Amino acid sequence: MRGFYERWAQKEMSTDYELREKTLQWKANILAKLIPKDQGFSTLLEVGCAEGFLIHELSRLLKTDFAVGIDISKHFLSFGKERYHAIQFVQNDGILPFKDKSFDLTICSDFIEHVLQISPSLMGGNLFAYVRSEGR
Repeated sequence: MRGFYERWAQKEMSTDYELREKTLQWKANILAKLIPKDQGFSTLLEVGCAEGFLIHELSRLLKTDFAVGIDISKHFLSFGKERYHAIQFVQNDGILPFKDKSFDLTICSDFIEHVLQISPSLMGGNLFAYVRSEGR
């Protein structure tokens, strides 16, 4: 399964990255408008972060103190680590390496349609375990 995602990541990153960035910037702006600013989100988790552009932009727009992006692809994550130094990147495809209620906000965008086999630890409500009770 990991090989499939690595090949997909290489193909995705070899296309017109400027267009990809513009699309992700548009998405980040839309998501930031939907997220209440008065909540004071200081921690952010994105599952399926790819190269990290979306979590980078959301973290910047929401002024978070700590942001973590998780993805299965080493290719995506190495690209992200080179560009977005404020984001902590984690390669993972199963059980998330965090304590429950570790984050104020969890994002899972453009993710489910790329998952070949859904891990029960990510779906079925377990993803919400990582969000603080006052978080989203």
